[in-house]
Amino acid sequence: MNKAMHFKEINPNQWDALLIQYDESLWYQQARNIQLIASSYHKQAIYYACYHQSVFCAAMVLYVHKKNAALPTHFFYTPFFINASLKDFVVNQALNQMLLDLKTEFHTIELKLSPKFNDIRAFTWSGFTHQLYYTLNKGLLLDEKKPSENIRRQINKIAQNEAIQVKVETTNLASIIATHLKMMLQNGMGKAEMQQVQHWVNTFHHQQQLVVFGLYESTNLKGSALLTFDQQQAYLISITGGVPETQGQTALYFAIFDHFSKMGITKVDLLGANIQGVAEYKSKLGSQLAPYFILSYRKHLLFYQLKLMLKKRLKRQ
Repeated sequence: MNKAMHFKEINPNQWDALLIQYDESLWYQQARNIQLIASSYHKQAIYYACYHQSVFCAAMVLYVHKKNAALPTHFFYTPFFINASLKDFVVNQALNQMLLDLKTEFHTIELKLSPKFNDIRAFTWSGFTHQLYYTLNKGLLLDEKKPSENIRRQINKIAQNEAIQVKVETTNLASIIATHLKMMLQNGMGKAEMQQVQHWVNTFHHQQQLVVFGLYESTNLKGSALLTFDQQQAYLISITGGVPETQGQTALYFAIFDHFSKMGITKVDLLGANIQGVAEYKSKLGSQLAPYFILSYRKHLLFYQLKLMLKKRLKRQ
């Protein structure tokens, strides 16, 4: 053990103080929202910080149930940040020591790192496996990537079609949220998880961290979207509807971009780019591909693999 490197549990107030000190204001990093996600999924949020002697190196949160620290949901990134002023080898040494110790405490650990973090060496050196995924970020500044020519033509048609309108909903919220939850069920989400999503979506609404957009064609509601946001960026939770012939979904997306741009927000995370057709359309909106990692450690890996094989065989029967 490297005695210069150590880690400790900290409380939510200490966590938020570190966020302020290291200029981390993303909403999924904030202790209030971390506690909300933990309570929605019946987990305990444990806050960790690691140090080189007395110098802060990195911090992260694990959502824990018994001896397992698996991701509660794939909607959000794991709260994690580093002291970017330090050399990478110092941060990695401190992280490596913390991860080695955490491995003795938990049977499973799973993390979804933000695209901001592409150096995962400390995790792989500590025995974590990794999978590469992608999201798409739409920049809202004037010099950002432009939409494709086809999307630009659609925008011009939308501007000439007075029947298409997008508005921020204030009165039709409950039925729109219910529509999205129903869609999640139809797409394979379990009922229990849907109820957990419903809990944090409704709480975000009451905290005024949720924006609900409605797409109308000839006064009829044809589509909608749910997004949350912080001071820096917005995050797509769910989007549905829009008739292809009238470019309705394109109208919905660009109304979203315009709304958050006026708020001074510079980026919208479009929630994944791992399904080909969806990814290709989102890319045409002028978004930038952003890779991210899901990192996993399983103490009883062989048992877990056998369990997965058994599940697959039972599904075939």
